[in-house]
Amino acid sequence: MKLVKCKKCREEVPKKEKKCPKCGVKNPGITKLESALGIAIIVAIGIGIYHFISADDEKQPEFSEYANETLKNYREKPQKTRKEIVDSYITAKHIEKSNTDVFYNCLSQMSYTKSPDLKLGEVLGWCYVDFNKNPNSLDDRINLDTFVANFSGWDGSYRPLEKMIKKTMHDDSSYKHVSTTYRLALNKQPPYAIVQTIFKGTNSYGGVVQQSIKAKIDLKTGEPIELVE
Repeated sequence: MKLVKCKKCREEVPKKEKKCPKCGVKNPGITKLESALGIAIIVAIGIGIYHFISADDEKQPEFSEYANETLKNYREKPQKTRKEIVDSYITAKHIEKSNTDVFYNCLSQMSYTKSPDLKLGEVLGWCYVDFNKNPNSLDDRINLDTFVANFSGWDGSYRPLEKMIKKTMHDDSSYKHVSTTYRLALNKQPPYAIVQTIFKGTNSYGGVVQQSIKAKIDLKTGEPIELVE
């Protein structure tokens, strides 16, 4: 049995003795340094737990903060924020995290096919109702992020189609974008979009002409599949 000196009377006592038989002090074998270290460890653990919880709270905002946001505002947010919004909804509804992507896809599709003034809480509620009826019902919802990201924020042109057009032109430096429109065909298998671009450019005779080209677009890759009439 290891003996140590009592921290008060300095008599030898077993290190794990609860009370010194000589002077009666409690825990006579524990030095002030050991006590201080013990307290420091407890404080450090407490601080670590606090920061862990605080960091988690900062990372995972409550969905109530976003419930009244409109679909229009949602579309304008960075992708990272949009994913955080859906993740907070999943947490609030106690849904398995593995279903986050299908809810994100559902909201993505709704945000471009429903009124831009609708609230996120209401729209995600529709996704939730369908999911509750059949967990596989959201599997066919489309994430439109890649498709939408290909539109120029400057003039609205669709970059992959614009690139295709320029390859067919006599003088691609004369290309001038006029307008671009699209329509979604989400009820088709697989779903696609039709993008139409009107543009101007010079022909082989040097004259400026206006033309229109339509293309079928793969929604997953954002790339043109084929030109259509």
